[in-house]
Amino acid sequence: MYHFTEYGIGVDCDGPETTLPPVEDSVYDLPEGWRIAMPCAVDVPERVLSDVIVSYLPSTADPYHCLSSCQSQGYHFAGLEYADECYCGTGYSGGVTPAAANVSDCSMRLKRSAA
Repeated sequence: MYHFTEYGIGVDCDGPETTLPPVEDSVYDLPEGWRIAMPCAVDVPERVLSDVIVSYLPSTADPYHCLSSCQSQGYHFAGLEYADECYCGTGYSGGVTPAAANVSDCSMRLKRSAA
């Protein structure tokens, strides 16, 4: 599952089990100009985002760090998968919006270190 966010237009991606709570219960602030376009999406074998780059979030990071990183690199789409994989892209692969999944399927917790 993915949780997708988009800058200006708005889409955030999160994976098979996501890091964000349901939109209405979200405790994370989004960077200015971003919005959650799809709280939870079905993962597919192909990349969901086009022209994608992937980075891994440090154990102390939250979703805001992923979105900010994507924005600073000029990407308009961002998302999380497996709680620590940050994906940045220029849009949906092939221009096809991924299928929505039940938000309860996107519930993986952030992998924070015990501090």
